[in-house]
Amino acid sequence: MIKRVLSIDGGGIKGVFACAFLAQIEEYLESEGKDSNLHNYFDLMAGTSTGGIIVIGLAMGFSARQILEMYVSRGPEIFAQDQRGSAGILQRLKTGRKMLKGAAYSSQALETVLKSLLQNRLLGHAKTRLVIPSVHAESLEPYIFKTRHSARFARDHTESAVTVALATAAAPTFFEGQTTPAGVTTLDGGLSANNPIAIAVSEAVGELGWPREDVRVLSISCTTEPNSLRADAKKLDMAFGKGISKLMAAQNHMAIGMAQILLGDHGGDDHKAIFRVDAVVEPGRYSLDKTGEIAALRSLGSAQARIRSADLAPVFFTHPTETFTPVTGA
Repeated sequence: MIKRVLSIDGGGIKGVFACAFLAQIEEYLESEGKDSNLHNYFDLMAGTSTGGIIVIGLAMGFSARQILEMYVSRGPEIFAQDQRGSAGILQRLKTGRKMLKGAAYSSQALETVLKSLLQNRLLGHAKTRLVIPSVHAESLEPYIFKTRHSARFARDHTESAVTVALATAAAPTFFEGQTTPAGVTTLDGGLSANNPIAIAVSEAVGELGWPREDVRVLSISCTTEPNSLRADAKKLDMAFGKGISKLMAAQNHMAIGMAQILLGDHGGDDHKAIFRVDAVVEPGRYSLDKTGEIAALRSLGSAQARIRSADLAPVFFTHPTETFTPVTGA
């Protein structure tokens, strides 16, 4: 039996691209007279940072359109870019100074926005399996939140969905590390898995025991830049955070390669397991906190859905998957 996995990369406000893509898939499903609740079509969802926020929202039963509206209407608030004119210029100057010293933005605005959507829901309320990467701030080891799809996962399902979303989205230089009620301080999952596809596939094959030939992955980027790191500019790039995207690109290629090996997808036509949705964009056009490009990101995502819906629908959206039932304690 085919098992379907959704994996969404990190990327800050560039998550608008992924949301817009999925919102159009919902419209496609409705036009076909099908159930448009995306959590019903995936046996497992994984997401890092902004991708984590998106899949948590989807798994809780919210539509991609609702999550997209949150990004569109409240993105400038999250990244302190909601003022115009001279006040806006002053706001951006303050942000730049903060980034040189530490976190550029307060997590309070993000927390407020997430609470307005997720309210008091717990990770255990998810309607499908979730794998949400973050990093333990003290040890710098991966700290991965999971629904109770195994009896071994006995604690994460009691965590607030907002806490988990904040934990995976605590990007260094942008937001402060987040501390869970148990006192564990976490950093953005992108430090270890900005593209969570390898973690998702490892969970599917290793933990859940799904035959690798049965697994299909819809992997959604938050746009990609052509990457090169010039020797004469690398220090400046890294100093201003521009090098982060270049490092993430290398991590992205490695994650996809690992997933391909695990699933036996070697690029031929004999076994297609990974379906990647991406858009290569102009270098420097978009960034994690550049909310002025929300409309353009939305347009890119919607256009990709128009292009890709025909080849993705037969694999992922023919019929709902089996209902997820969490494992109960012994």
